[in-house]
Formats: sequence, structure tokens, C-alpha cells
Amino acid sequence: FDMLSMHGVFRLVVFGTLLHLSTPAFTGLHGKDAIEKKHKKGDALEHEHKHTSHHEASDFGLVKEEKRHPSEHHSRDHGGHESKHRPGIIPSVEEVHKMSTDFLTHHPNVKPVPPTATTTTLVPELFREALKKRANIDELATDNLPAEKAVRMMETEVGWDVDHFSKNDAPIKALVDAGGLTSETNDAERMLSNLPQYMDVVIPSIRDLDFLDEWRPFLEGFHLILVQDGDPDKYLKIPSWADYELYNRRDVEAALGDKAWIISQKDASIRNFGFLVSRKKLVYTVDDDCRPAVGPDGKLVDAVKEHARNLLSPSTPHFFNTVYDPYRSGSDFVRGFPYSLRAGVATAVSHGLWLHNYDYDAPTQLLKHQEKNERYVDATLTVPKGVLYPLCSMNVAFDRELIGSAFMQGLMGVGQPWGRYDDMWAGWASKTVADHLGVGSKTGHPYIKHNKASNPFTNLLKEYKGLEWQETVIRFFDTVQLSERSKHDAGDAYVELSWRVHRELGHLNVYFERLGQAMRTWVEVWRQAQKGEVSFVPSRRSGKGPVAAERAAKPPADSFAPLAGGIRGAKPSEDSYTKFDYVRGFSR
Repeated sequence: FDMLSMHGVFRLVVFGTLLHLSTPAFTGLHGKDAIEKKHKKGDALEHEHKHTSHHEASDFGLVKEEKRHPSEHHSRDHGGHESKHRPGIIPSVEEVHKMSTDFLTHHPNVKPVPPTATTTTLVPELFREALKKRANIDELATDNLPAEKAVRMMETEVGWDVDHFSKNDAPIKALVDAGGLTSETNDAERMLSNLPQYMDVVIPSIRDLDFLDEWRPFLEGFHLILVQDGDPDKYLKIPSWADYELYNRRDVEAALGDKAWIISQKDASIRNFGFLVSRKKLVYTVDDDCRPAVGPDGKLVDAVKEHARNLLSPSTPHFFNTVYDPYRSGSDFVRGFPYSLRAGVATAVSHGLWLHNYDYDAPTQLLKHQEKNERYVDATLTVPKGVLYPLCSMNVAFDRELIGSAFMQGLMGVGQPWGRYDDMWAGWASKTVADHLGVGSKTGHPYIKHNKASNPFTNLLKEYKGLEWQETVIRFFDTVQLSERSKHDAGDAYVELSWRVHRELGHLNVYFERLGQAMRTWVEVWRQAQKGEVSFVPSRRSGKGPVAAERAAKPPADSFAPLAGGIRGAKPSEDSYTKFDYVRGFSR
């Protein structure tokens, strides 16, 4: 054969091989049988697990349903026929309306943010009607601008001056009035002005909480839910100005009984218990090695209020706005952003960032141990729908009513094979559920200053398996599909997700079956707590209220003399001792 003939034969061989690989016999041997074998194994594991409910699993179609690969999905064209186009994430105008109506029906306590002149979907129609009143518009024009005459008339009427913008604002004001837009104070502004009524602050700690003094300008007046990790007999000193309740491990076990195992030990994810205790709409959680950051204007940033501002304004997960959060002062939607999507969706999670020490994993810490972040990027972004992100719980806030039952930090700490992935798990899972429910997640501003870099070798010890597992786990969250039956309640979605974890990640390690059980138990306990069926009694608290003093740590015998004048003029209390100067931050 000459070279051309050989090339032709080679092409035939390759084509024949590909044809063979695509035959039913081949795909049946390596595709369908493998899938059925995997599902049979998963079903057997469910029956063997003593806590598994076959009825509960079947409620979400998990027993018989075979998940289709995303590449097999087809969208529908305008005639309702199956199309070869890839499925999109941008809803149509009709779908936006239906999504909004369904969401408000199932979340009656959520008040939509009143539309403004640039966020109402009516803007194109308002301008169209205003122009039609001035001149005829050739809507079918193909070789000229259809509204030229009408626009020129409006320009003459309004006037245009580069320096002063307009000589007559009345026509524009008429457009705003026609849209029924209002400048009255909305619920979000009212809540921000009285935020302690609507937001709790949850802090896990193993040490004295003198760091709170640096937060005093922003936290005084808020209720603090302190969750003590480690030795419950260690007495933690707390500034006298703080309004708090403190729970230790004995308090956790007294409240949850045989379900207390879902609250991690010797791990920051013990903050989960504080999430259960809270009764406010919003929760902010921060670590004890974090301090308020200095913003670009040289002033301390009120992270608490800024997180609340993020949560009380919409997100835009279906379309990316290139000037970041369009609802922040000084920003808006840019040209080309569809008006049908400008009302946005409710925000479930506000994820803040950090100055000084980044939230790096152990290998990155060791490879870049001298690197510090000194740049505050004053921007907030909506994480797009279908995109996962790494959530760090040292500076994060969330809406309990929207996502609380799906915001469990993963089971870590004592008795678990990995660590430092508790908040990663919460981020991946809550984003998956948020996308399913049609709510948003934001990241960026506000920052805090992360003072203390943790030991990278301790971190490597905890992260060892996670560095491998995360490659599989992230792809699981990226492709998992939840059912229509769970799309209106975060708890239902999280329970369904727990079964997927049990079945589709159990091959990695039996731990994931345990984690799936913990997720279901979490939702069960969450719902009981919301009904008032769980009794939360702290071992210590400020002010009045029930306490379980018998479970509390005893203060050191040599530290009963209170500071003269207390802290910054506050009245001395049992928590102000001569051993520590809360104003200057050093031991006497």
C-alpha cells in the first residue's frame, strides 16, 4: 500500500473500534451492568444499616432511580420537542415568574425586596409605552432604528447636558411613578437598624474570650452563643459587658441525649450546637483568633452588619454582574444584564474573607509559609448557580429560616478519619441545596483579620485523607440531582442528599455512611428544636435565665477579686477578675 492507502485503512480501523465501543453489547457489559451492580450494593448497604429507613429512602426515589449522566440530558425547544442544545441555567421570563411565585408560596415569612428604578422587570415596557406616546414605533423595522423619532422627542423634552444630566426630570420621574416603585423604608433597612433582634452570634472556643473586647464596638448588644470545646472543667473568662450563654460538652449531651454524637468533639464544627440553640432569623459565626479588619477607608469594618446587609439583599446566581454586587451602594446592574433577572433571589449564605492569614490547606501553608494577605478587595460576589466554592466558617453568616437545616458543619474531630473539612462540607452541601431551592450564596466582603496561622503539620495530619477524597466528593456534589419533591424545604433536600452521600460515597470509606446518618439525624434534631421539643439549658449565662450550674466549670480559687470599675467603666461582675486585664489584653 502507498501512504495514502495506509492512512485510509488506519481511519477505518479507528472508526471500527469506536463503533464497537458504542454497540449495545459493549456498553451493556461495562455501563449498565456496572451501574446495576453499584446500585444493588448500595441497596444492600441500606438494608444492613440499622438506622436506615427504606420508606424514607423511597420517598425521594432513591431505591429504583438510576441517575442519568449530565451529558445525556437535553433541553426542550419552543415547541416542546427534545433538543440537542445543552441544558441552560438561565430561566426564561415565564420561569422567573413561576420560581418567584412558588418560592414566596412556600416561604411566606420572606419579604421580597421592593423593586427600584433599575431592578424592576417593568423597565423595558415602561420605556416602550413612554416612547409610543411620543411617536409611532416601527416594531418590524429591519434596516433602520425603529424608535428613532420617539427617542429624539424624549431627548428634546428631557434635555441632555453632560455636566448637569437633564433640564427636566419630570418625564423620568413619571416612568418611576408608572412602575409603582417606592422609596419607603423596606424590611431589610428596618432590620439593619435593629439588628440584635434578628441576628445571633455563635462562637466556638477552647480559651478565654478576652478577644471579644476588640469586637465590642460591633458585638455589644448582640446575644452571643458560646460553645466550649474540649475540657468542660476548664473555666473560660468572658468580658462582663457580653450578653451570652455558654454551653460545654455536658450541656450538649444533656440537651441531645443519644443524638449528641452528631455534634463533633475537639473540632470547630462544635459550633453546630450553637446553630441549634439560636432562635433568630440570621446567625453570624466567627472564630476566636479573628479580629475586625481595617477596610480600604482606614476604618474598622463592622463585619456583623455587613454580613446582614448581604443576607438581606438579593443574590444573582443566574447571571454574573461584572461590577460585583449590584445591590450595594455605588453599584448597579451593567448594560446587558437582563431585566427579568434583576430582582434576584433571596440570599441564604454570606461568606466573608480574611486579611493577614489566608485559609490555606497544609501543603499550601508549607509551600507559602511567609505569605500574608494585606489587600482588602471591597467587593461581594454572588457565587453562580451550579458552581461550588470552598466555604470557611471562621467568618460566615447564614439565614437560618432559608438554609439552617442544611448548614450542618461536617462530622469531624474525635473518632473521625479526617478533619478541617467540616466547613468545606457545609459549603458544598449548602450550595447544592441552595441551588436546588433557588436561593443564593455570596462571597467576598466583609473581611476579618485572621491573626493566628494554625500548625501546618497538625493540619496535614487532619487533612491527609481529605486531599484525596475531595476530588471525588466535589464531583459528587457537582453532578448530584435532587428531586422536585424536596425543592421547597432545605431539610427535605438535605435528607435526600444524605441518602446520596450514603450510597454514592460509601465506597470511599464507611465514614460516609456514618456522615449520611448524621445528616439525617441533624435534620430530625433541627426540626425538634424549632418546635421547642429540645431543652437547651446553658451551664453559664449573663443576666437572668435558667442555668445548669452543676454542669459548669468552677472558677479558679485565686481569681474572685473583680476589676475596679470593670471593663471600660462597666460594672464589675463575676467574670471580671484581676488575673486578666481585658482593656489592655495582658495578664497582670
